[in-house]
Amino acid sequence: MKRVAMTGVLIGACLLPVTAFGAGNVTYTNGTIQNKDFGYSVKTTAALQTAIKQDKVDVVKNKTVKTKYGTVTRSGTFSLYYKVKGKDQMLVNLNFEPKKLTKTQFEKQVGFGTYLGTKGNKTYYYVQPTEAVQGAVGKQKIADLIARDVPTMMKTFKLK
Repeated sequence: MKRVAMTGVLIGACLLPVTAFGAGNVTYTNGTIQNKDFGYSVKTTAALQTAIKQDKVDVVKNKTVKTKYGTVTRSGTFSLYYKVKGKDQMLVNLNFEPKKLTKTQFEKQVGFGTYLGTKGNKTYYYVQPTEAVQGAVGKQKIADLIARDVPTMMKTFKLK
């Protein structure tokens, strides 16, 4: 019994996100999401600002999460989630690779996401969902945010 209990504790500890420098430095103020330490900012669209004010969309400060397949997200970045029953619908996830990559290198080495650029030793990109979660299926407002507002917002992404 003790062995089983310890295994559960170890598995639980391995699944907890490991927080690295920069996770708490993501801020949302007056329609702008930014991390001054990493030197990026992005302006949300009016529709996203309204959804955030109405508490329908969450701005989530990412933490570094490692899985057996590699790192999933990294601290200092953010995700936007639309609240639906069951699982929340991801609208966008900003991420980075901890090395400087050209667009061609990014396409070969990472192979997914939309390349945004580099600063220092980081290559920034974003990922959008390919399909809706069960609670979001058929909701035009969510589809519009994913198809129209998120790409418009990410065009305002700036590295300082």
